[in-house]
Amino acid sequence: MPRYAWGRQSNAKEHLPQTHKDAWIWEGICRHGVVGTVSSSALGSPSNADRVTSSQGCDLICSYDLQMDGKDVSPGCLPEWKEIPLPVTLELSQGGNDSSTSRKWPCYSFEPMFKAVGEMNPQMKFNDIDIICNRHSLRNLLLFCGGTKYLRSFRINLRLIQNTLLFETHDTRPFLEAGFGRAFENAARTCPAEWKEGVSHYRALRYPLGELSCVVRCEVDASHSGTEEPSWTSPPNGPDLGELSRNFENSANIRSQNESETMRQAGLKHQAMAAEIKSVAFYTSPSRWMPQLWFGRTPWLVCGTHSNGTFHEVTATNPGAFFHTWEDENQIELQKLVMVLKHLRAITRNSGEGQYAAIFQAGPQSRAREIKVFRTTKRWQALPEPLISKFWDSPIPGSA
Repeated sequence: MPRYAWGRQSNAKEHLPQTHKDAWIWEGICRHGVVGTVSSSALGSPSNADRVTSSQGCDLICSYDLQMDGKDVSPGCLPEWKEIPLPVTLELSQGGNDSSTSRKWPCYSFEPMFKAVGEMNPQMKFNDIDIICNRHSLRNLLLFCGGTKYLRSFRINLRLIQNTLLFETHDTRPFLEAGFGRAFENAARTCPAEWKEGVSHYRALRYPLGELSCVVRCEVDASHSGTEEPSWTSPPNGPDLGELSRNFENSANIRSQNESETMRQAGLKHQAMAAEIKSVAFYTSPSRWMPQLWFGRTPWLVCGTHSNGTFHEVTATNPGAFFHTWEDENQIELQKLVMVLKHLRAITRNSGEGQYAAIFQAGPQSRAREIKVFRTTKRWQALPEPLISKFWDSPIPGSA
C-alpha cells in the first residue's frame, strides 16, 4: 500500500529548509506537524485497467483574458499565430521582480475562471468534479512520479469543497528570467487592437485523468489554423462553442453589445487550434514540452530558433498527433499521478476542515521522495462564498 496517512503528528521543524532559496514554501506552515505523506517509492504498480488516455477529448468550459490591471474579460481573445519575415532581431526582455511592473493579480486565483464559467456556461455544477488545478501543478506531480533528478521544490495549497479538491499553485517568487521568449511571443502573434491590455489568455478544460474527473486551467499563447487534424477531438457531449457564445451574450455582465460581439468573434477558437509558442537557442525536440502540451490539450507548437536574439528559423509542428504515443511511453507515470491525486484528496478529506499545503522539498538524490501535507496557519478561502454556493449544489459546512 502507498505510504500515506492522516492524523499523524510530527514536528515540522525537521522539515524546515536548510537554504534560503526554499524558504518560500514554508510560509504559514503549522509547526505542529504533518497530517499525511505520499512516498513515490510506495505508489505500487499500476494495472492496465487504470489506463490514462487523451482519447476521450476535452470540454472547453470557459476562457478569459487577465489584463495588466488585474481585470478579467470573458471569453477573451486567443491571439492568432502569424508568420514573420526572417531573419528578425528582437530585444532582450530583462529579468527582474514581477512586482516592479504594473501587473496585478486577483485575490482568489481561481475567481476569474469561475466568473468566466458563470458567464459562458452558467448552468454548470462542480459537484461531480474531483480535481480542479493548474496545468503546472500536474506537471510537477508527474515529475515527482517519474523519478527525474531535476525536480525542484514545490508547494501546492489544498482546499476541499465537498468532494472536489482544489489545487492552488503557491509561488511567492515573482522573479522573471531574462530572455527573448516574451518578445518572440509578441512578434509571432496578432490580436484585435481592442485587446492591447490583455496580457494572458486562459482556458479551463474538463477531461478525465483515469477515473478522476478534472478541470484543468492553462494559459494558451495563440491559435494555429493548420490543416492537420489532431489525434483527438472534443467528445460528442462537449459544450458547443455557439452555445457558449449565446450564454455570454445573454449575461447581465456585458458592458456593451459591440464589446460582446468583439469577444465572441475573437475569443472562441476551438481547442484543436491551440498553440504553445517557444524560443530556443538551438534545436530542441518537441518532446521536451510534451507534458505541458498534453495536460493543456494543446496540439500545436511554434518554436523560434535564434542566435543572440536574431531569429533565423520558425517551425510549426503538431505534437498533438503524437499524444497517444507519448501517453503509451509514460503510462506508468500517468497512472501513478492519478494515485497521488487520489491520496492527496483522501488525506485532506480525512484530516477535517481547514487549509492544507502539499510540499515537496528537493534534496539529496539518495533521499526518498515524499510529498508531505501540512496544515497552514493562514486561513485562506479557495473562492468567495457566493461562487461556492453557485457552483456546488449544497452549502459547505463551516466555509463561511
